[in-house]
Amino acid sequence: MALRTLVAGTLLAFAGITPSLAQAAIKHQIDIPGQSLGSALAALARQTQIQLVYSTELTEGRSAQALTGDMTPEEALARLLDHSGLKFEFLDSATVTLTRTPVAPPPAAAPVTTPGQPSAQIGVEAVKHSSGFFRLAQAEGHDDAAASGRAGAGKPAAGGLEEVVVTANKREQSLQDTAMSLSALSARDIEQQSLNGMADYLRTMPGVSHLDQGAGRNATVIRGISVNPQSEGLSVGQTVGVYFGEVPLSGLRWSAADLKLVDMERVEVLRGPQGTLYGSGSLSGAVRNIPVAPNLGAFEGSVEAGYSDTADRGSGNNEIKGVVNVPLIDDQLAVRAVGYRFKDSGYIDNVAASDPAMIARATQFGARNLLVNQDNVGNTDYKGGRIEVLWRPTENLKATLMYLAQNLGQDGLPEVEIPRGRSTQSRLRIAPIMGGGSESLADDTHVGNLVLEYTFPWASLLSSSSYSTQEFHRNYDAGVFFGNIPGPQLYITDVDGFNQEVRLVSKLQGPLQFVAGVYYEDVKFRSLTRTYYGGAPQFNPYPSTLLIDGTERTTLRQGAVFGELSYTIAEKLTLTGGVRKFDYKRDTSLASSGPLVGAATASHLKSDENNSSYKVNLSYKATENSLLYAQWSQGFRLGKPQGPSPVTCDVNHDGFVDGLDGVPVSGRNIDSDFLDSYELGGKFDLLENRMVINAAIYTIQWKGLPVSVAPACGFPVVLNAGHAKSRGAEIESAFSLARNLKLNVGASYVNAELDGDAPGIGVDGARLPGSPKYQYNAGVQYSWDIAAVPLYVRADYAFVGGFYNNVRETGTVAGDFGQINMKLGATLKHVELSLFGNNLSNADNLTWVSSSYNDGRAYRLRPRTVGVNALYRF
Repeated sequence: MALRTLVAGTLLAFAGITPSLAQAAIKHQIDIPGQSLGSALAALARQTQIQLVYSTELTEGRSAQALTGDMTPEEALARLLDHSGLKFEFLDSATVTLTRTPVAPPPAAAPVTTPGQPSAQIGVEAVKHSSGFFRLAQAEGHDDAAASGRAGAGKPAAGGLEEVVVTANKREQSLQDTAMSLSALSARDIEQQSLNGMADYLRTMPGVSHLDQGAGRNATVIRGISVNPQSEGLSVGQTVGVYFGEVPLSGLRWSAADLKLVDMERVEVLRGPQGTLYGSGSLSGAVRNIPVAPNLGAFEGSVEAGYSDTADRGSGNNEIKGVVNVPLIDDQLAVRAVGYRFKDSGYIDNVAASDPAMIARATQFGARNLLVNQDNVGNTDYKGGRIEVLWRPTENLKATLMYLAQNLGQDGLPEVEIPRGRSTQSRLRIAPIMGGGSESLADDTHVGNLVLEYTFPWASLLSSSSYSTQEFHRNYDAGVFFGNIPGPQLYITDVDGFNQEVRLVSKLQGPLQFVAGVYYEDVKFRSLTRTYYGGAPQFNPYPSTLLIDGTERTTLRQGAVFGELSYTIAEKLTLTGGVRKFDYKRDTSLASSGPLVGAATASHLKSDENNSSYKVNLSYKATENSLLYAQWSQGFRLGKPQGPSPVTCDVNHDGFVDGLDGVPVSGRNIDSDFLDSYELGGKFDLLENRMVINAAIYTIQWKGLPVSVAPACGFPVVLNAGHAKSRGAEIESAFSLARNLKLNVGASYVNAELDGDAPGIGVDGARLPGSPKYQYNAGVQYSWDIAAVPLYVRADYAFVGGFYNNVRETGTVAGDFGQINMKLGATLKHVELSLFGNNLSNADNLTWVSSSYNDGRAYRLRPRTVGVNALYRF
């Protein structure tokens, strides 16, 4: 490309064309995904070697459609700025300015700023290729002449890697300038890898284990920090915080709301404890799903439809997605609406009516009517939408109001039973006493969020207020717990959560920067568990049809203040310290009755605590394109009261749970658990932005971890009974092998184990469950043109090592598989067509083995799925 540019420029010069016109007339191969206008302009500058000078305020709240093909910078700018209300003009052979009105003479040079100052009022792209956002050359202590004199510093080679801007530290930074272990997926990554949900991408992240237990019941483990992933969030709290924009989702139930990724700006996965900025629940890390903001300057949108087929016992799947953006008042008010529906077939067969053992069980209790053979168990239907309004009445003030809703329904639970193979189960239908039909679940989520932001010359003040509700229903046969009777069980949770955060993020001149904020949450949790006898009355071994009737009502109120302070000690050395002080109160009312729990019980429990979490980070910018850091950080998870155990757990009536010395039957409190993480990392941008390598090593000490212990009575008890450690390493790399050929490779090693004997749980050195010791992934993408039609082909491979569901490392191994995905895409003006295949080797390995049942229930990879998608942009 450089040779073509030189030759073309020389010929145009001989023809008498001015340098600015020459640069504008040279064609380049452009490949820019749909994203924010500022990011799109940054990509254009990298791909065409032009320099853009403009006020960053011009692009805020605006987005750009995808742009691909051979075109001149002038043509590309015209298309990117179409309907934006902005104009451009070449100032010289490689410099372009943007304005709302006819361009005035170039302004005088901006004053020199000091190291550490963030992006100010004017942005210059391609001055520093290691940054993914606009900043002045002077911000690095250089004037324009010095900047232009650095060989290759300001203009990355054509075909360089796309830079991603992240906000993991609550301020905009290049991923390569963020001193933590962090993975990010751009809008283009999400689109080209057909990522629709968290399960699609978390499995490919180094150090991250995603345990697929069916729709709405997934668990995420980062760096091995988990003891019982299947029920950890229910008995205590999650170890990984999950966010949608500014809204925390992981406090709603035992797993975060399984929202589909439609019209997303990017995804960020933060590895390591995030106690200071993100608080409770981010014990081992956080996942941030960030949607595309409304575009104030253009009417735009897209419609996408897809069909696929799942092999083995599966069948057809279909999806439809729509996005529309409408500016109501140019540059001030816009609305963006998103709607979608995903219907995925089940891929498991229920063979109860053909299973002699199940027939005998049903006959014993007069329940032959509950036997049925059923195909496609686990059919899933996601319906959802989002509407977002952005109002910017002044340059400094903007308000964003968002509402989203998603309804999830599943017919049958997609659990295989290992002794029967990887595609079958044997289950009784739900008895008429509980409504009949198949086992099922439903999950209804609603989120409202108001974000107000005011920008001062020296800081940005942001307020985020959110209200979330989630209602979860599950009907299933729990009779295996109670002598294999027909035991239909109804489980309902209903959660309302209010969250408020106000934070101030500095934009100071000089070496000092800070983030300071306050946080408040008020969460109300209600649950109902009812287990019935579902057979013929004359065979009922119990005196009542209602065997268990249990309720819980919990209110959690938490307040916190937090902050981080960064100081640039020297030109290349920055020290950051952080603290979060929190205070919580939790009130829980429990009641249970029924013959399976003995006498009726009722209790009211309270727990409260105030404590602190800390962080220290030292980063060193060794060169323009390398960053080294050392970090000590803490994570925490709020404790909670535990209700009394049933009287059947105290047969000798001594007031303690049988087999567990000193554990009272009357109930107990679980204290908040903390961990300390020590991490060393480095980020390297090499070969003129053609190679990026990020790596980290860490050791974690986890104290007072809550564990679920099962006494002889069968009702689990949760105790702060263990200590654990996790040591490991992660590496991620990306290579631009040629302009059209990109490669990414990642790997991780996680050794998470008990640090000392834990009676009733495991012995010193026993591995923690749910996390493989080894993971690695690789992806390659090639782009080319045929008859002026841009095409790309992509292949991804992810290997997940084996792991157990318990610290004793007994039973069946999950994981230990490799998954291959491929996609071929083409763009025809406004239409994008793609053909994809997931799990092409049709691996049938298990993603998780149930730790709640002893009958071999497990969850397997979705069989080979091949399909086609069509997307129309307008």
